[in-house]
Amino acid sequence: KVGDGTFSFRTPPTFYDIVNPELISAYQELDAYMDHVFNHDNSPPFTCKALLKHFGFSNPSPSQVFVCSQAFKTGIFVWTSPDNPGEVFSYGNGRRGCLRAIAASILLSQESVSSTVDLDPSSGGIKEPLLKLTHLMRGLGFKRSLHHRRTDGMFSGTVGQSPYGIPDQFSFFSPDYSPGGAHKDSGLVSPEAELLSTNQIVSSQNAYYMFVQLGLSACFGGIGPRWDRGVFQSCGSWNDRSYRNAVAHLDFSPSSPDLSDSAEVINELNTILTASRLSVPNKALIESAYTSSYYDGGPEEALQVAQVLMLTSPEYHTTNNVLPDHSQIRVPTPQPEKNETVPYKAIIHLNLFGGMDSMSMLAPAPICGALFEEYKAARGELLYLSSDEIVTIDASGSDQPCDTFAVNKHLADLADIYSDGDAIFFSNIGHLNSPVTKKNFNEETTTQLFSHYTMREESFKVDAFGQRDGTGILGRMGDILGDYLEMGLIAIDRNSLNLIGDHNFNRKIDVISRRGFDAFYSRDIVGASSSGASSTVKQFMIQLNSMTKDTSGIGANLWSQTFVDALNDSQSYGSMLATVPSVAIPTSSMLGEQLAMVTKLIKLRDDRRVNRDIFALTIGGFDQHNSLKDGLKPSFVDINSKLKALRDELVAEGVWNDVTLVMTSEFGRSVTPNASGGTDHGWGGNYFMMGGQVNGGRILGSHPDTYDSRNLYYAGRGVWIPTTPNEAMWHGIAQWFGITTDTGLNYLLPNMDNFGCRLFSESDLYVGGVHTVKGCGGDTGAFSQTFYVNEPRLLTGVEQKAFCTKVTEALRDVATLRCVILSQTLSETNFIDFLYSIVIEYEISSDSVGIESAVNTTVESESFQADAVKALLLNATMILPSEKPSSIPSSVPSSKPSFRPSFFPSLGPSLHPSLDPSASPTSGPSFSLYPSLTPSNNPSFRPSASRAPSFLPTLSKIPSTNPSFSPSRMRTYVPSESSQPSFQPTAVPSFSPSMLPSESRGPSSKPSSSSSPSVYPSSNPSILPSLLPSKSSNPSVEPSEVLTSVPSTSPSISDSPTQLPSSSKPPSESPSDAASAEPSSSPSATRSDIPSQFHSMAPSSSAYPTLSNNPTQKPTSIATVSTDQPSPMKSSTPSVELPTLIKSFSSDTLYIPDFEGQREKCIPIPAIEYHSIPDYIIRNPSYWLFSSLEDCCSSVYKWSYHTCMTSLGDKIQASITTKWYPKFGEVGEELCVQSCSDGVTCGGLVLPDQLSLFDNAAECCRKGLPWMREIVCEALSTGQTPIGTRMWYVDWERERCIQDCVEDECGGIANVWDYMYDDIKKCCDRLYWIDFNDCTR
Repeated sequence: KVGDGTFSFRTPPTFYDIVNPELISAYQELDAYMDHVFNHDNSPPFTCKALLKHFGFSNPSPSQVFVCSQAFKTGIFVWTSPDNPGEVFSYGNGRRGCLRAIAASILLSQESVSSTVDLDPSSGGIKEPLLKLTHLMRGLGFKRSLHHRRTDGMFSGTVGQSPYGIPDQFSFFSPDYSPGGAHKDSGLVSPEAELLSTNQIVSSQNAYYMFVQLGLSACFGGIGPRWDRGVFQSCGSWNDRSYRNAVAHLDFSPSSPDLSDSAEVINELNTILTASRLSVPNKALIESAYTSSYYDGGPEEALQVAQVLMLTSPEYHTTNNVLPDHSQIRVPTPQPEKNETVPYKAIIHLNLFGGMDSMSMLAPAPICGALFEEYKAARGELLYLSSDEIVTIDASGSDQPCDTFAVNKHLADLADIYSDGDAIFFSNIGHLNSPVTKKNFNEETTTQLFSHYTMREESFKVDAFGQRDGTGILGRMGDILGDYLEMGLIAIDRNSLNLIGDHNFNRKIDVISRRGFDAFYSRDIVGASSSGASSTVKQFMIQLNSMTKDTSGIGANLWSQTFVDALNDSQSYGSMLATVPSVAIPTSSMLGEQLAMVTKLIKLRDDRRVNRDIFALTIGGFDQHNSLKDGLKPSFVDINSKLKALRDELVAEGVWNDVTLVMTSEFGRSVTPNASGGTDHGWGGNYFMMGGQVNGGRILGSHPDTYDSRNLYYAGRGVWIPTTPNEAMWHGIAQWFGITTDTGLNYLLPNMDNFGCRLFSESDLYVGGVHTVKGCGGDTGAFSQTFYVNEPRLLTGVEQKAFCTKVTEALRDVATLRCVILSQTLSETNFIDFLYSIVIEYEISSDSVGIESAVNTTVESESFQADAVKALLLNATMILPSEKPSSIPSSVPSSKPSFRPSFFPSLGPSLHPSLDPSASPTSGPSFSLYPSLTPSNNPSFRPSASRAPSFLPTLSKIPSTNPSFSPSRMRTYVPSESSQPSFQPTAVPSFSPSMLPSESRGPSSKPSSSSSPSVYPSSNPSILPSLLPSKSSNPSVEPSEVLTSVPSTSPSISDSPTQLPSSSKPPSESPSDAASAEPSSSPSATRSDIPSQFHSMAPSSSAYPTLSNNPTQKPTSIATVSTDQPSPMKSSTPSVELPTLIKSFSSDTLYIPDFEGQREKCIPIPAIEYHSIPDYIIRNPSYWLFSSLEDCCSSVYKWSYHTCMTSLGDKIQASITTKWYPKFGEVGEELCVQSCSDGVTCGGLVLPDQLSLFDNAAECCRKGLPWMREIVCEALSTGQTPIGTRMWYVDWERERCIQDCVEDECGGIANVWDYMYDDIKKCCDRLYWIDFNDCTR
């Protein structure tokens, strides 16, 4: 809304003109957008929830969000002291978004100051690593060393976060991350927990301990700065207790004078580091350790031990209430034993985060002809893959629209792996709820499309309806196989949602750094006693993280378990990895390091005693909204070399046949480019899969067979709707991995039944695969079913699946079946209780043949329909009307209308109103069975497809490629700010002069057609003359390059003579002794002392464009004739003698445009009356004088060619093109006509560049008038009577079925929206409430 809300826009206005972009407009647009976001209703709660999470409330309560939102909106927060109600404090300046008010509302909220809230196990959360580090520095007295004068940063390492070190635009962790276990069960999030990995815990804790012992240094696992850039650095000896290598140290000293008083010292540390939240058992434990070290090693050792233990406690790492039970020591998560009878297999899932532009990976090859040209046009010159940017692959066995495809040359090694038969490309695959097209994807898709986090979550979960909520596809594999196999679930660098399974199975996920493991707390405190030894302190650490009571904070419990697992894993994995020699995968990039670590772990499969490994890897950098090719090149080069090296390593290890690598992204990107040379968020994309047992050398899925926007899978904006679901790929991989039972596959892929037989099996994907998709390979049929409901709605996804379950259960004894709903249609009914009908079209597939009769009998039976309606969650029925009406009328009126008419009148009045239209409008929208023939008086809330183009101009940000049918009659008050000159005249001249001069940055290449002179002088000289004199009081600053038609009222100011630009090679330095065979395109550079002996009698190669409409013939306009001497300045009189020039024309009549008339017209001028030619023609005859009417009209009035050609009333002699074009009109009056002026099928002359022309009427109807039935359009266009198909369709107005034909017994030609039936019974079935005899009468 704008102003006081009186006016509003359906979409926000834009200030940025993409045709004439200006920097100031970009600033204005950005400011407007920021204002729009800042003032949006959702901004206060969204901002408050984010800030509350950073203040330690991972799951803020609704009341917290409300109070903070009010402070955001009002800019004021008022707080009353709970101890003294008379003390009232106000914070903020009263302006929306005041941070002072927002911060006060968070820090002084009831949840923040109430100790009762702290007792809630879900209150608080895990602290961010950077906050823990700054807490340590501030609390224990961070002090810089005097000898440190560097200004390039204080940290070289990381504790999981680093200042200004955000890895990408998506931050360090997802705001909606929820770890498995209690968080998932409670529906809570813990964003910071995404960083809890073995390596992160070990490295960050080591960094904290080094900070306490040696200060901020890069030595011995510290995170201080490195003394590089020519400065020698040596960490020296561990026993050197000075801070000479540290840039800073912690200067904390207890305030208690008696350092032997452990209670006083620990109380102070408790206040500083945990806000006095240290639990009684943990506090007593730390006091005990302090006391032992104090007496065995002295106060310095005791203080360091106490600080180290405080930094290990769950109270320091979380803001939860901690209730430890030291009687139960926490043990590492147990692992099951390896099954020695099952061979090893591994899946590597490589996620390319950001939405990879997979059309830059795989595309049609140039040999694909029309498909490649469509691809090239869609991608644009900047983004399409040219011949020198690709390598080709054979797709002849892939059932694709072309037998040869192109792979980006930077992925040449992947193409080789494909050609070797070890890799598959999946085309146009992605997340789907069910099979959809552009017609129904909005209704059938529940996911928030095009969002990075949402789509990544969907691609990781593969559970569209949340039936296995909170679990990932790889984690569910672990759930199933982990009961009898030893599973390795390993995330590299950070945890990943796709590895999370059901917490009831308790499958452990190992998060391993790509660079391996550091030893945990491996060095004793310098000069430590036995009490301060690292081995002793580690035991205290484990006790601090003991098991907790049920009411303890869930965040603290998560930290403690992860900490204990990290200690165990760092030791076990570290010792095993130390035995593995280096691998040949280059570690020059993150991907290289990740794959090298995966390879090492695969080599250790026997030592790790695993049957199955699942690895989750993620790399970023694929959100390429700009400079796509430059941005993708290094990523593709990296992927190409590292995957080839991985393949070579696994082949050498002998496990290539046992490994499958899958490379995916959360979504594909738009096929079409954006204005920045990149692409935007899309949907369907291309995936890659490789492995030794993969049945490769094929492209699976369905690449679009056309890039036309009318494609059923083109959603608009360059986005493709996936034709293959993610379930299809994972189904075959899961079977290969060992999940083959129906129970296991349905647990793994809860939505797979929604895709029928559109799944891949092990036999499809792998050489020697034996498992198939059950219920496929036999008969397949299409069926429909009607539900009646009392509200306008469609079946939900859950209801669709429930209905298909009813189908398969009913046909269980017939065959193994698969059922999937393909479409739904909502219509109105004439029933009182059930006002709407839902017609579903569904598909049944089977693994048997010859079962069609049995299937039909079952699904059409009353018992099945009575049972199937139970699938709907709300009130519905599948009403079966009685076979015949009652023979005796009832004595009282019915409370409901009958489904078939009675043969006898009612004995009493009707209790319900008539079904005829009411006098007042309905409160809800109608659901018309066919489109309205007249427009609505009010705009609809949802747009409908237009049946024909508009005949009035619209307000568009982008100029129309064709002129509007009606010119603007409004005066322009603001000058045009085009950054480029116009190269075409306007379609119709303005009826009023411009009030301000043009500010075009380039001269116009056509004269103004204005009927009035300009009031102000132009800021740039016109290339061509003005038709009227300037009225400016100021002279032109620069001379005109072409003489004006009427002298200016002020003299031209020029410092140098003006010359026409030359379009030829440099002129000769001296004149030629003989006449040239061809005319010169520019004057001689030097003055000729010899007069020209010949006048050029051929058209000049003028710098102006050719004006003929016939490309094979130059127009016979006035030829340029050289004079004896070039004039240093343009003369104010004609430079040629017209009688001489006119003789060069073969015609006795010349034509000139009549700019002074009121319509588009060229008028004849007899050649002998050249004195009557207007002055502006004389001054530029080569541009305005034509030898034929056709040349004049096509050059000057091309937008109104027919009007110009017929303006003289003579029969047009122009040749008939026989081309066809659409002629728009009222409904029923549209047809195709020919571009000619005299004939039954003629519609007037048009030029090819003004309208699309077609070779025949059929093509014109099909492409130009697609909303009309082609046979009707073609017949009307050629003057014939339409002949129908003689099929049947419903006449809704008379409620009967009629035939599609024009004979006496027919009902007339059907409209394009009428559904056709091949026999009358099927048609009458649609009118189930009408008696068959009445339906056919």
